[in-house]
Amino acid sequence: MKKTIILTAIICIAFACKKNNTTTGGGGNTTQSTTTSSGFGVGGTNNINGVLYAMHLSVPSYSISQYQGGATFSKTAKPLSSLYVVMGIPIGGEQVGVLKLDSTVLKYNTTNANSNINTYTDTTNNSIYNAVKWNVGGNTNFSAFTATVSRGYPIIANSTYLPATFSKSQALTINFGATNYSNTDSIVVMITDNASTTNFIYKYLAGTNSSVTFTAAQLSGLSTTATNSQIIVYAKNYSNLNNGGKNYLFVLENDLIQFVTITP
Repeated sequence: MKKTIILTAIICIAFACKKNNTTTGGGGNTTQSTTTSSGFGVGGTNNINGVLYAMHLSVPSYSISQYQGGATFSKTAKPLSSLYVVMGIPIGGEQVGVLKLDSTVLKYNTTNANSNINTYTDTTNNSIYNAVKWNVGGNTNFSAFTATVSRGYPIIANSTYLPATFSKSQALTINFGATNYSNTDSIVVMITDNASTTNFIYKYLAGTNSSVTFTAAQLSGLSTTATNSQIIVYAKNYSNLNNGGKNYLFVLENDLIQFVTITP
């Protein structure tokens, strides 16, 4: 039962963040400091026509390893921040014909409780994306194309640096270690008490950062009585493609979840 709660909570939290790059619960605002090798910064101003992402998620304490994938498209180029939300889940887009990620046909959603309306998502819940090969069927607004994201997922060497408990009355510093992450353009660190889908704090970091600190003021709004509190690290990298006069951003993501106890 607890494993199901974990994954459901993560998805709900991700959708609750859309269009924000500041904290929406738990204390002081955070700032974005992200650069990417593709020239697209998360929340940046570059006009694009599509975001396609593949995500690997792991919870070592429960031996969970799961993949998620999805995409959103716009025939009119838009700023990245209007197509791509904070935690990597796309919002509102248009159809591009049949869309496949490796061997999985992604479903085009016309309605969804998590607000990912008009986006493509994997509804099979058991796919594994190793090749990360995209096949866009195309239509009158989008040329068909096939693209393989060859740079591979970001690498997280271990999870031992994540604390099992911390006090919200004291600053919390998480030391990643200089070599723990590789093939990474940006990192998002989020702490949630799962008391609600809006009670969390997060910070953006460049992929070269070796630590992050949350102040006591930023931690102050987190609950000490809620169950399933978590620290989640999102490691991301980016690649881009121009096809048929349209710009596409490919996101590969490796997410790590640690259950924590939050004390006063």
